[in-house]
Amino acid sequence: MKDQLPEGEKLSVGKVASLFGVSHTPTREAFQLLAGEGLVRISAYRGAYVAELSADEYEEIMLMRIALEGLAAKVGTESIDAEGIAAMRRSLEELTAASEAGDLERFIAVDREFHAIHYRASARESLWERIISLRRTAERYTRRGYHIPGISMKDTVDSHTRLFTAVEAGDAEHAKSEMVTDLESTFRGIWSEIRTRPETASTR
Repeated sequence: MKDQLPEGEKLSVGKVASLFGVSHTPTREAFQLLAGEGLVRISAYRGAYVAELSADEYEEIMLMRIALEGLAAKVGTESIDAEGIAAMRRSLEELTAASEAGDLERFIAVDREFHAIHYRASARESLWERIISLRRTAERYTRRGYHIPGISMKDTVDSHTRLFTAVEAGDAEHAKSEMVTDLESTFRGIWSEIRTRPETASTR
């Protein structure tokens, strides 16, 4: 989304329902779904509001992602076929183009496609469902990360190129290592920035 609400922003059921042309009931249900993904907080005193970024929450999300995506990278590499490798190559080319264009929204979408091709090659759909749920929850942290010095879309392209090389070679352990290293590097940069930033939304 180009228009993003700031952390701590109060969400009005009436205003959101009017904005999307729906009734209050599906709007409340949407708030509950977003709360389940950690994107919205619902308080008896404050009502619904955009969840603040939390170093503790991000650490928990990334610990799970590292474990699950490391496994998915390994089993996906063991199972992927020539068609899957060709699809990954096309996604990597699109990822490179999005990086060069500075198109963050497209970059994030293509990154998701790239990993979906790889991970779902394992035919372990429940594993992918858990991973994509965590990725969606982590996405607001990911977007913030690309505005932090030292984290760039080009770095991600480079790490994904190394991952693809391992997948193409059928080296499952190397693919797992590359995926884990990439996630750990991203985690360190974003987690450090969140921990040290001044309090903003949570103090309003």
